[in-house]
Amino acid sequence: MVCNNCGHQLKEDALFCGKCGTKPQQQYTPPPVQPTPQASWQQPALQPQNVNNGKKFALIGLILGCISFIVFGILSLVGLPLCVVGRNKLAAAGEATGLAIAGIIVNSVAAALWIIFVL
Repeated sequence: MVCNNCGHQLKEDALFCGKCGTKPQQQYTPPPVQPTPQASWQQPALQPQNVNNGKKFALIGLILGCISFIVFGILSLVGLPLCVVGRNKLAAAGEATGLAIAGIIVNSVAAALWIIFVL
């Protein structure tokens, strides 16, 4: 570091100039710039088509089971296989099968009630 008044060479930690006595002005040194990590963008993983189909089968089967349960209709005989197919597709894809299992239960109860009361 150099004295701004007389140009005398100073130590870095000097509080005043040993030759002229003036207080050295501290030069501003900006902190080192660290590179910011760049966010890497990744394309979201695509869901297998079987998962969407399995959810559709399970949902349609559950809806048919609920309708069949309310009106004791034969729709449970259509809804039950749809739920079973949906459950199998979801299980093969490693997805949750709760919706399909609920559809299987509702359709089974509706079919049993239909058999008991109609036949």
